[in-house]
Amino acid sequence: MLYVFLFENFLNIKKLILVSGFNNYVGNVPSVDNINQDFFMHDLSPSQNIVDEIICIKSDNDPFISQEALIEFANELNAKIINIPNGGHFNTNAGFNKFDELLNLIGKQL
Repeated sequence: MLYVFLFENFLNIKKLILVSGFNNYVGNVPSVDNINQDFFMHDLSPSQNIVDEIICIKSDNDPFISQEALIEFANELNAKIINIPNGGHFNTNAGFNKFDELLNLIGKQL
């Protein structure tokens, strides 16, 4: 995961935008838990020192990651939460061939 790399290397950045970000077991998809378990961090506090602004984008109907896991992760990072109604997991199966909200957030920094 990108945030693990940033934290472990103490890289300073202005804005970190995470889409469907989580830092715990999702529980309903064992293969996802097995793949991601090495990336889970016990202490997210370094984020406060290396990132000026954190935004977590989530959907209210993500089929893989629970709302609790998405919100808990954002809260642990003191991140702004942007909820996209009916966004699923933001993949082509959910109709995301273009992610206008994300492009707008990135464009504000250019």
